[in-house]
Amino acid sequence: MSTSIHAIPTPVLTPSLSTRSILDTFPPVIEADAKLSQLIGLLNEVWQGKTASCVLVAGEAGLIGIVTEWDIVRLAADGVCTDKLIVRDIAAQPKFTLLESDLSDPLMALSILHQHRMHHLPVVDSTGSPVGLVTPNSIQQVLQPSNLLKVHRVSDAMNTQVVHVGLNASALRI
Repeated sequence: MSTSIHAIPTPVLTPSLSTRSILDTFPPVIEADAKLSQLIGLLNEVWQGKTASCVLVAGEAGLIGIVTEWDIVRLAADGVCTDKLIVRDIAAQPKFTLLESDLSDPLMALSILHQHRMHHLPVVDSTGSPVGLVTPNSIQQVLQPSNLLKVHRVSDAMNTQVVHVGLNASALRI
C-alpha cells in the first residue's frame, strides 16, 4: 500500500517559484493490463527523449504502480521469460505518493526524495489518478543556485556568540 505524504508547512523562506514547475506533467503512463513489450517500447521512447526513467502504471482505481528502467534490467539479468508478462505483473507499488494539493514547496519534495532514497515521486489528484512526477532532475531544472541562497533565515546562519574587545586589545588577550 502506498503512503500518501501530506505537506507540513516549513519554517524556511522559500523562493518565489511555481511549484507546478517542478512537476513533470507528462510522465509516461501505461495501463496495467498492457503487454510488457508495449512497456519496453514506451521506455525506449522515454530514453530517446531523455525524460523520466520510469513509467507510471494506471488502473481503474488510479495509480497502481511504477516500473523503472532498473526493473527491466533486473528482469533481463534474471533471465525471466517476458513473453506472457503484463505490466501489472512487474509494477511495484510506489513507496510514497504526494497529493497535488500538497505540492507547495520544491524543497519539501526534494527532501522527501532524499530522505526516502527515491528517484521518482508520483503526484496524484484527490481521486488517486496520476497527474505528474517529481524527480531530482525536474527540481534541479527549476532551482537555480541563487534560489538556494534564499531558503534559510538569517538566524539559521547567524552566530550569536560574538567576542567583544576594545580597539586597543592585543591579540593575545583575545
